[in-house]
Amino acid sequence: HAEWHERVTLIQVAVPSREQVMAYQNLKRQVEELVGEINGVYGTTTWTPVQYVHRNLPFPQICALLRRADVALVTPLRDGMNLVAKEYVACQENQPGALIIGEFAGASAELGEAFFVNPYDVEGVAERIHEVLSLPEDVLGERMATLHKRVCTHTVDRWAGKFLNTLKGVQFVPRTRPLTGLDRQRLLSAAAHADRRVLLIDYDGTLAPFVPLRHRATPSPEVLALLHRLQQNSRNMLAVVSSRDRLTLQRWLGACGCILAAEHGAWFNMDGSWVLLHELSDDWKGTIRPILERVVEQTPGSLLEEKDYSLVWHYRMTDPEFGLWQARELCSQLQGMLAGSELQVQSGNKGVEVKWSKIHKGMAASHIIERAQPADFILALGDDHTDEDMFAAIPADQWTVKVGMGISSARFSLPNSADVQQLLQELAEI
Repeated sequence: HAEWHERVTLIQVAVPSREQVMAYQNLKRQVEELVGEINGVYGTTTWTPVQYVHRNLPFPQICALLRRADVALVTPLRDGMNLVAKEYVACQENQPGALIIGEFAGASAELGEAFFVNPYDVEGVAERIHEVLSLPEDVLGERMATLHKRVCTHTVDRWAGKFLNTLKGVQFVPRTRPLTGLDRQRLLSAAAHADRRVLLIDYDGTLAPFVPLRHRATPSPEVLALLHRLQQNSRNMLAVVSSRDRLTLQRWLGACGCILAAEHGAWFNMDGSWVLLHELSDDWKGTIRPILERVVEQTPGSLLEEKDYSLVWHYRMTDPEFGLWQARELCSQLQGMLAGSELQVQSGNKGVEVKWSKIHKGMAASHIIERAQPADFILALGDDHTDEDMFAAIPADQWTVKVGMGISSARFSLPNSADVQQLLQELAEI
């Protein structure tokens, strides 16, 4: 990119460290040789491409450099945090600066509006620098303003306070016990004597087992017949409360006639047509989608699902360890970006979802129960973290069942979806 000759200068500040160590002496010599070579080949009488500063600088001078720099290039091969990236952002108040950061820097997880590079890809770094230098100031300013606000509000005090508040909120988690024997008999007896029964059932992992390819998780004829039978009983209010999109739920379960709640309750179908309970916007997708698309590119076997008011990164088909690691990194990055907004990051079964925080299965369950009043028997079945909101909305004396292993606030548990179908079959016969 010869068009940037005599227009761009790299200022490399190298603070002396461990100068008595031979490895550091060799590294210093290599850097100085490279700087000399670059300046010798490309430098002119009026332009030195690389300004190499090998000394300690006073703090005010460092702040001045960080403030004046149009672009900060932070590309460690491996780093735990890297405060320089955050210090640059902190100095860029009301400035259209740009942060180019290596994806192996720990701080990158919190700096979603930065420009990411792989430090081992030299040509890629060069192209990214060219791209950033070519962007208009209003675009850079908007991204930097978001970064600056996050860095200045997410301080070490807030970080420590979050940990301490979490510790204060730790309570004894009630043990979920298997739904067998006397407990099962009591549930069936309560259902038999009830005049109005509300059945709230998750789909994936509860009504139907998980499958590698999501679009193949279609309900079996036995499940459809079972739902239809439950729906035919006038004492039952049957609802499938799912994270699935409304078109899929309609295609798979619409003929059953039961209530359908899609996207955690963003959409409801109670009388044959779909309605929104809240006015929602999807303007935020333009910011979040590129981040998820980048993770899809980096994680073979993963995919991005876009629903009306949420985005989901699925990693069921990825390498288990790498997929879980990527999910944790993604959650950390998105939580930092979305702090203080009305959006939330939710980690489910082999998926990371971004959605509106006011939309959750607890809200959906409450809406259905309110409509069913007076209800004297309520049963909620679900398998993952998203169903915990639903369990929390159920009165303590009613019936909540966690499907599968794991800690849950549900009173009881069943091993798998086959056991769920067996329980529903018994309820259908009452």
